[in-house]
Formats: sequence, C-alpha cells, structure tokens
Amino acid sequence: QYVYDNGLMNGIGGTTEFQPNRNITRAQIVQVLYNMEKQPEALNRNVFTDLKDVAEDAWYADAVAWAYSAGVVSGNSSTKMFSPNNNATREQLSMIMYQYAHYKGYKTDQTSDLEGMLNKDAVSDWSAESVRWAVGAGIISGVDKNGVKDLAPKANATRAQMAVILKNFSETYK
Repeated sequence: QYVYDNGLMNGIGGTTEFQPNRNITRAQIVQVLYNMEKQPEALNRNVFTDLKDVAEDAWYADAVAWAYSAGVVSGNSSTKMFSPNNNATREQLSMIMYQYAHYKGYKTDQTSDLEGMLNKDAVSDWSAESVRWAVGAGIISGVDKNGVKDLAPKANATRAQMAVILKNFSETYK
C-alpha cells in the first residue's frame, strides 16, 4: 500500500495487478528509484553509448540514464551491459539501495555483523558492505526460515520485498 500510495510502484504492464511474488528486474528497480526522485532529467545521456543493451526508446531508458549518471547503478564494465531485464538478486538490490543512499547524501555508517543470520557467508565480497549496511539500518531483515532470518543474498528479490525495502528505507531516512 505504501508504494502505491506514494506513486512508486503500480501494476505490471499497465494492469492493476501488483503481482507481489513476481521477481523484480534491474530495470524495474531503477524505475522505482527514478519515481522516488520525481523523474528528474538525466543530463548525461552517455549511458546509451556506455551500455549497449539500453535502448534510448525503452520504457526504462530515462530511469537508467538518470541512475547511471547519478552513480546509483553501473553496468558490467567488461561486457558494457546493464542487463535491464535480468531479475535482481537480494544482494544486488542492497547494493543499488546503498548507492542510492550515497547519492542522497544519507549516512550509511549503520552496520551489522549479520550474526545469527543464515547464509551470511554466501554474501559476495562486492556486496558485503551494502548488505551489512542494509541489515544494520533496518532496510533488509532477511527471509524467515523457521524462525531464523535468512539473508538469501543470491535469491531473486520480489516486488513485495522491494516494497518493504522502500518503506523501511523511507522510515530510516525521514
């Protein structure tokens, strides 16, 4: 309800179906953050030459151009691909939210040692700092597995999880 009421997320493909358990793609995440920013103009359009899989006329093009120029997302430097239609993992989502917090100038010194969480050793080195921040700041709490929180860093993030993360993020950084 929070993301709908604030104009951050709506139905899939122009429908009224939210589909909470559907995986969220990288393009969708960037579009949601772009919506949070009230869709500012992206002054640097280099994304369309730097990332060869983002077409200028794609529905997410403005969002990716803004996020790329703001340093919220980047592409794979060796392949020059953003992979907009790929499902985002939970650790990728934590990294994007961490970079978004930096873009906003928010403090990101909250941290967690992830003690007592399942799969904490499965967190990739490149995302470890962002995952510790997301848990420490109360942005991400893990998936419940029989009363124990599972970070599930390699699992795909869902639209419902994104909605909860956005609500938590907004409450943390009021």
